[in-house]
Amino acid sequence: MMNHKQKAAEAALSYVKDGMTIGLGSGSTAEAFIHMLAGRDVIGVASSRKTEKLAASIGIPLKETDEIDVAVDGTDAIDASLNLVKGGGGSLVREKIVGRQAREYIIIAGEEKWRNTLDGETIPVEVVPFLFQGTKKLIDEIGGASSLRCDGKGDPFVTDNGNRILDVYQVQGVRAFHEEVIRLPGVVDTGVFPELADAVILAGDTVRTERRHKL
Repeated sequence: MMNHKQKAAEAALSYVKDGMTIGLGSGSTAEAFIHMLAGRDVIGVASSRKTEKLAASIGIPLKETDEIDVAVDGTDAIDASLNLVKGGGGSLVREKIVGRQAREYIIIAGEEKWRNTLDGETIPVEVVPFLFQGTKKLIDEIGGASSLRCDGKGDPFVTDNGNRILDVYQVQGVRAFHEEVIRLPGVVDTGVFPELADAVILAGDTVRTERRHKL
């Protein structure tokens, strides 16, 4: 019996056609989708080194290109305007690059990721290591308390870009927080993905698709 992640991943296969270049997300839900691409005639653009290894292990050829037909990724939280919070796995910058450059960006998730508002969520912020303590102070003045993300050994978590992650807790006014923090020297990007997703596939007892209405 399929779980919610697998149901959402299977539904996303309807966006895939042979010969396409597919942006491959990161995280457990995206991994479920990637496994379902085994044997398909597609090329992948990976959003993390972990995703690169998974795709290679099941025979998906990889390429670095901005000509991406569709990208499929998971999310940590999503609201009714299809704004996202991502970066729990630390790949937020590459995920955002892949999603933005894809002709269509599809998010797959379980219903439990749906929120009425993103206020109160923890927002990851990728920062360069140089003088990051000062960058942290500036971020804390804007959004509240943050902490340096560490790996399982207690060492600072290092992103695929060689940077650090600050997790900012209980952020209120998530969109305004993103727009202010992104201007700070030393900040690479935040885990807020405003109005980037074209469609979201949500799986629970049933599967439904929410699409963003473009102006």
